[in-house]
Amino acid sequence: MNSQKQFSASDLQKLLDKAINIDGLISFFDSTPSKDIIPLKKLKKITHETMENHSNEIYNYASPRGYNPLRQIIAKVLMKNTKLWHKILITSGAQQGIYLILKMLDEKNKGNKLRVASEDTSYIGFRHVVELLKGKYFTIPFKKGKLDTSSFQLLIKKKKINVIYLNPDYHNPTGKNMSTLDKKIIIKIAKKNNIFIVEDLCYQWLGLNNSQKLPAPFFKQYKKTLVVSSFSKIIAPGFRIGWIFSHDEKIIEKLTIKKRAIELFQPYLMQIVLYKFIKNNYKHYHKKIKKLYHLRKNFMEKCLKHYLDSSFSWETPLGGFYFWIKSPINTYKFMEIALKYKILFGPGRAFSQSKEKDRFFRLSFSNLSFYQINEGLKRLAKAFNYFSTTKNINKQSLSKLSIYKNNWLLSKSHLKYQLTKLLS
Repeated sequence: MNSQKQFSASDLQKLLDKAINIDGLISFFDSTPSKDIIPLKKLKKITHETMENHSNEIYNYASPRGYNPLRQIIAKVLMKNTKLWHKILITSGAQQGIYLILKMLDEKNKGNKLRVASEDTSYIGFRHVVELLKGKYFTIPFKKGKLDTSSFQLLIKKKKINVIYLNPDYHNPTGKNMSTLDKKIIIKIAKKNNIFIVEDLCYQWLGLNNSQKLPAPFFKQYKKTLVVSSFSKIIAPGFRIGWIFSHDEKIIEKLTIKKRAIELFQPYLMQIVLYKFIKNNYKHYHKKIKKLYHLRKNFMEKCLKHYLDSSFSWETPLGGFYFWIKSPINTYKFMEIALKYKILFGPGRAFSQSKEKDRFFRLSFSNLSFYQINEGLKRLAKAFNYFSTTKNINKQSLSKLSIYKNNWLLSKSHLKYQLTKLLS
């Protein structure tokens, strides 16, 4: 793999600071749940009831492990095993969970650097934690979409890997799932070398194909798996509620002590609100959000096919929030042009150190209306055309704008009607 300088946390912050001041920006970078579907009235009612009936809990110090009924319902509804609840630690989102886990494993190395293996493309926040801890990041080798077993075994031995980080279900940014066979091989190698697996399940509940059955998660097959997940993608990132699971209660105790050192406890108000919402509303709500994201995914793909020519390619995501698109240009260099057209996207370099991924970019459909998706991709196509002209790329066009038909555009009112009908 040809590597390059990592897209650092500082680089990300500079990009976001620049974008935040652009009026009328359409952000395909944003990876939050749809604001159209968050049940604000129900949450408001639950919040008022909680403040009236749970004053002892919400106005006092609390357990750093989290609100017990919330831990229990996570085990029951999301992990499908009520017996696991006491091995769950509530965190301030998945990001804190990743930090606590990697910090603990880093200290476990007794002076040796943290050495993490993960897929070539991976969650940007994970990469920034490794950067903060001054660890080393290595790419798990795949060939034609399948794990290269011999090369992976060599990597583990040669680089002295001590942690494997994986986002196996509806992967961010690719939207793919890891196969049952690849999971079994990784588990076998991890067992042989006594290596922890960190399993990021933030997108596991966002499958967009109801007929598809996911392979068994790592934590059900390998005891040295540490699960990190969050409600940020299911309900709202502003709640800042995630969780860690470990089969080993001693590990949960160590992580609780570390968490307590950086925050004594997490406020119980939103934990109780979330618990009550899940208990009484989750099943219906979950079906509704999956239906909305399925429609937005299909609409975005229709727009992509309309605006971009065959020099762009992608695989339809199986779940999650994103399209991961291969382009004929360097998307990192293209970012400045896109911002001038009031468009923000995730450049490939943000998710990988591989030079080859500079030709990829991530587009999120989760928090954009149908109208914004269409308008944003029209702007993006114009920006690609301008970039191809200024950089003298040997192509007639990078988009289909030359054959664009105004009557294809769905009106704002029609799109609003479709959304209202869906949510009713």
